Amino acid sequence: MDCESTYVQAVSHARPWRTRTWAALAGLLVLLFAVLPAPAHAATGPHIVSADGDCLRMRATPGLNGALISCLPDGSQVFALGESQDADGIRWERISVGGQTGWVASIYIVPGTAAPAPVPTAVPVAATGTITGTVSSSGGVSLVVWTGGYIEALVNVAQGQGCGVRSVWVSRGGTLVGYIAGAPSFVNETWNAQMGTGPLPELPIILLCSAGGTAAPPTTPAPAPVPATPVATPTPLPPTGAAPGTTFPRDIPPGPAGNE
Repeated sequence: MDCESTYVQAVSHARPWRTRTWAALAGLLVLLFAVLPAPAHAATGPHIVSADGDCLRMRATPGLNGALISCLPDGSQVFALGESQDADGIRWERISVGGQTGWVASIYIVPGTAAPAPVPTAVPVAATGTITGTVSSSGGVSLVVWTGGYIEALVNVAQGQGCGVRSVWVSRGGTLVGYIAGAPSFVNETWNAQMGTGPLPELPIILLCSAGGTAAPPTTPAPAPVPATPVATPTPLPPTGAAPGTTFPRDIPPGPAGNE
């Protein structure tokens, strides 16, 4: 048998083995694709942290050894950037939150938008209050209680009760802080820094009063007009040498001889 015939026989005997091998490999690949799940696509858009009440660690790089950037509160909102990687048996998603980007375990974020936090309802505070206690209308110091409201309202109420308010004092941490009524704002900078410019709470205060408040001053009656005193017209003297009892008309002034 020549060499060519020998080669043909060898190839013919090898082909069935090679065919069976490729068929087995193809079947194995089909089985693997059927068993293994399809690769997950990277998440995008707004997501919510769902970590069963715990915070979710955000790392600088995917993996348990990545530097810790932050721990995101459960229920907070993040934005998935559409990048994912597998590391340490965990699928990691790249996210953005609060101006920072990092990687989190994808199992702990779910698509959605977090509900906005409720806006707290402001408790109304009375702008005008009342004074409890006796206000001195004769001047001096009065210790009273202000039920709350602006400092300007306090001054007005005290003025209406006869206290000409010169200053208001309260105790803050064992130190008296004063408000000077009618003074420019820079004079009361310490008061504004300690007490603020909004309504005051209920608190004891010290009033330094001058007498009078805003009561109308007593009216002094105008003096009665004094009647004019009539000026007597002098009686002309008779001229020298006139007979006694001689009279002259009053509208004729006496001459020089008669006044000598």
